[in-house]
Amino acid sequence: MTYISQISSNIIPRTHYAIDHRHRGFTLLELLVVVGILAILAGGAMYSFNQNSVKESQLATAKTEMLNIRNALLTYKKDNFSFPSQTSPVDLLFLYSSMDSNGTIQIPWNNDYQRGWRGPYLSGGDSGLVDIGNQLISDGSGSPLFGDMSSIVRAIPDPFQLMPQKFKQDTRTIQACNDPDPSTHNCVLEWWSVGTTSSNYQPPHQAYGRPYLLFDLNTKDHARIVSMGPNGRYDGRALTSDETCHSQFNDDLVLCVY
Repeated sequence: MTYISQISSNIIPRTHYAIDHRHRGFTLLELLVVVGILAILAGGAMYSFNQNSVKESQLATAKTEMLNIRNALLTYKKDNFSFPSQTSPVDLLFLYSSMDSNGTIQIPWNNDYQRGWRGPYLSGGDSGLVDIGNQLISDGSGSPLFGDMSSIVRAIPDPFQLMPQKFKQDTRTIQACNDPDPSTHNCVLEWWSVGTTSSNYQPPHQAYGRPYLLFDLNTKDHARIVSMGPNGRYDGRALTSDETCHSQFNDDLVLCVY
């Protein structure tokens, strides 16, 4: 009896182990499902990583370009003592050419007084011509999407690739615009190559960055360079007397000039 009990006690666990081992196994189908899920998760993580990497790279590029614009502005101010009247807050022609949009020569360089225009103050990574509404004012108020059409001005695009926007839209909702005819003025924030004129028409770029904005250049505490940021929408406004150029609005990037 004792012998039989010993045999039984040896057999039962072994039989139980065999059954348990069989139930813990995976079928080929289950393995394929698991592998598929892991592949999807890995793909999603990789896509998210790539998207974040692109965004971080664009942000870094924008900040570097804003610093370059700031240095050019300070050099211009050192030479000319003050900034010219701009046709728009995006107008950077005075950093590229000694002549304004009307063909008037800016202050020529004077060796005796060591002052005047002796640029260009920016070169390379060339800017383009941008179409923009004239309701955006040099103090930061208004919107680039409203108002009468200003002339197409020379500006610098930020690195965030975005489509042009509907002109005079009733809301701040982003609405992409695709109209290759500049005479209809259906689109704003649309870019052309330098040298494009009504008699030398070239199609606009399909997607490009938003122009960098210059506000309050001759007001020390408020002078700032602004990028509309990744969302491509200007979220700023005019600053109050107790605010400084460090004020931030949503995802807009801001750099103080002084």
